[in-house]
Amino acid sequence: MQAKERVVRLLNHQEADRVGILDGFWVETIDRWKKEGFPESATPADYFEHDIAFVMFESRMGFKEEVISEDADFKILRNIDGVIFRIPKDKRHFVENDIDMPGIPVDYLMKDRHDWEKYRHLFKPDDWRIAYKPDITPPFYSTKADLKALKEHYISNRERNRFIFFAPREPFEGARGKLGTENLLYLMAADKEFIRELFESEVDMVLDMYERFLKKGFEFDGLWAWGDICYNTGMMFSPALYRDLLMPAHKRLFGYFRDRGMHVMYHCDGNMNEVLPLLMGSGITAIQPLEVKAGNDIFRMKDQYGSRITLMGNMDVRVFAATKEEIEAEIKSKIIYAMRGGGYLYHSDHSIPPEVSFENYRFVMDCVKKFGSYK
Repeated sequence: MQAKERVVRLLNHQEADRVGILDGFWVETIDRWKKEGFPESATPADYFEHDIAFVMFESRMGFKEEVISEDADFKILRNIDGVIFRIPKDKRHFVENDIDMPGIPVDYLMKDRHDWEKYRHLFKPDDWRIAYKPDITPPFYSTKADLKALKEHYISNRERNRFIFFAPREPFEGARGKLGTENLLYLMAADKEFIRELFESEVDMVLDMYERFLKKGFEFDGLWAWGDICYNTGMMFSPALYRDLLMPAHKRLFGYFRDRGMHVMYHCDGNMNEVLPLLMGSGITAIQPLEVKAGNDIFRMKDQYGSRITLMGNMDVRVFAATKEEIEAEIKSKIIYAMRGGGYLYHSDHSIPPEVSFENYRFVMDCVKKFGSYK
C-alpha cells in the first residue's frame, strides 16, 4: 500500500497495511547519528519511510531583519516577526537553519493595538511568502529559499506518494509570535476586540496564501494547523476565552478545509484533556503529538474519542533512550491498542532528542512496523 492511501484510510478510521509513520528530529540528533552510521546523504523522511510531508509558507510579519549589536559571545537581532532576540553565538543549530533559535526574546516591536495599526501593512498575503529566505535568520521551518527549491520538495514528495499537508500557524500561535505569550494572554482579557481582529487576520492570511499555492500548481491532501495553546497541566487560557475569541477563528479556518473534503490535523503541545473536546467542536479531525510527560493517556483517549478523531503520537520519547525491552513494551502496548479500527498514526510524543542513539531509534522503527502491522 502506498503512503497516501495508507494515511487516508487511517484518517478515515479504516485499517490499512500498517500504521502511518512520521517523526521530528533535533539537528543535534542527526549530528550524533551520522557518527553512528546514519548515511551522510540521507534524510530521516526517506531513510525511515515517512508517509507524510509538509508545505509551509512564510507567515511572519515581514519586518526587515537587522543585527542591532553583537559582541564576542552574543548577537542582538530583530527578526522578521519584529522580535528582538539575544542569540548566543556558540549555538550551532541556529547556523544550521533551524528556526527554533536558542536565543532569548528580549522585546517585541508589536505590543498593542497601536503598534498593530502602525505595522499591519506588513502583514498581508503576497507571493514572496511562498518561498523566502530572511536576511539573517533561517527560513521558516520547512519553507524553502526559492520557488524552484519548493517545487522540487513538493514534486519529490508527490513522487513518493506521500500525504502532503498544507501546514500554517494557527491564529493563537501567529499572534503569539508577534506579541509574546504573556502579552497576548493579557490582551485576550484586556482588549478582546483587538485580539479577535488579530486572530481573524491570521485566518485571512492562511486562506489567501492557500489559494496562491493552488494557482501555482500545488495540491494538498489535508491541513496541518500548528500552535501551542496548552502547557504541561492544561490550557494557557480558560475554555470561556477559547469559545469567545479563538473558536470563531478556528471554525472559519478548519471549516474552509473541511468544506473541501480535507482532514484537519492539529498540533498542540501540552495537556490536551480540557481542550480536545473544544477543538473537536471547532472542526479538527486529528490531534498530535499527545505528550506523555504532560499527562496525555492514549488508552483513555482511544476509549473516549477514538471513533471520532485520529490520534497521532503519545510514544514516550524518554523511553527511546532506555533499554530495548523498555522500548518494545512502550510501543507494543500503545500501538496495538490505539491502532484498532484505524484512527492512529505513529509519532513520538514530540521529537527525537540527541539522547536517543541511532541504534535505539532503528529498533523503535522495527517495533512500530512489527506491532503496527494490520496483516
